[in-house]
Order: sequence, then C-alpha cells, then structure tokens
Amino acid sequence: MGRIKPLIGILVCIAVLYLGWMIIPVYMAFYQFQDGLVTTAKYAATSINTDEQIHDEVLKKAKELDVPVRSEDIKVHREGNAVDITADYVVVLNFIGGKQKTIAFSPSCKEKSAQK
Repeated sequence: MGRIKPLIGILVCIAVLYLGWMIIPVYMAFYQFQDGLVTTAKYAATSINTDEQIHDEVLKKAKELDVPVRSEDIKVHREGNAVDITADYVVVLNFIGGKQKTIAFSPSCKEKSAQK
C-alpha cells in the first residue's frame, strides 16, 4: 500500500498535465481570437471598411491563430454605426485511446462607434 499511493499520485499528475496540454492551447486560441474580433470590430465601427473586408480580416486572424473557423461561419452585420461580428466554430480533441471531445465556440462582439 505504501508504494501504490505515490504511483497513483504520479499517474494523476500525468493525467492532469496531459489534459492541460490538450485543452489549454484550444482555449488560449479562443480568447486570442475573441480579442482579435473585438479589435477588428472597434476599428470597423469607426472606418469605412466593407463587410467583406471585415470578414477577410477576421478570417486572416483565425488563420494566424490556427482557429478552425470556416469562411461561411463568419457573420458581419452592420446596423447604423454598430458592427456585430460572430464566428462559430468547433474543435475536436483526439485523446489517447481513440476518445474524442468536441468543443463548440461562439466568439462574438458588438462595437458601436462614438461618432454620429
């Protein structure tokens, strides 16, 4: 019994590290992508960029961060001086033993220009 407890502790630590290795990069990319959406929307709300240009900027940011968003899943909507951007995507994590976990992300932001 004295040897089993440390072994179980080590196995638990390895499992936690493995899960962190698999999951943390996915969430970091999500938060960085979300931040990029906010930055793009703030700039777009005060500029004369077309919806297509905004869409292309979001797609470019997704590719930089290796976010698996498809072009058709990026939505840009303008209403007056407000810009609303959404970009839904799914990440499939493949674990040891063939297990898979699907995580759906829905980053979005709405920015309004202070200009009238």
